[in-house]
Amino acid sequence: MVPYLTPAGDVEYHDVEFAEDMCLAGRSISFGKTSAPAIERANGVPFASGLTGTGEVRGATTDRPSFFGRVVVAWKPAPGAARYQVQWSKKAGPFRAVGSTTTPSTAALLNLPDGVWHYRVRGVDKTLPTLRRGMTWSEPQYVKMLPRTFVRVG
Repeated sequence: MVPYLTPAGDVEYHDVEFAEDMCLAGRSISFGKTSAPAIERANGVPFASGLTGTGEVRGATTDRPSFFGRVVVAWKPAPGAARYQVQWSKKAGPFRAVGSTTTPSTAALLNLPDGVWHYRVRGVDKTLPTLRRGMTWSEPQYVKMLPRTFVRVG
């Protein structure tokens, strides 16, 4: 295989001999596929929403959002992904998953206990080999779950 630069500036690889001839001669090359991570934030703010302290459901406005109860986390789709895996951890580094869910959509509802959490997302590509279908993990994102409070009215 030799690289060839197209007029548009793209790199193409052209076979200079048949694969069967290369195998018979004992020469082989490995094939790899890289993936783009799922994008879970824009302008430094994660795509997360939940119940705020004022009782409204709102999207995150800072890079360290806080919500009551449950949080919906979302991300932009990764090319080639058929499903997405979401994991959460108490620390961003080293990330040690304490929970996980899989979804076909680009959002997941997380019911996390009170405290600081970090979550990450990756696409799952069915065309990848069976042992390695997971794509590249996103960077861990911060979310703080506030304790639920109740006010007695009347």
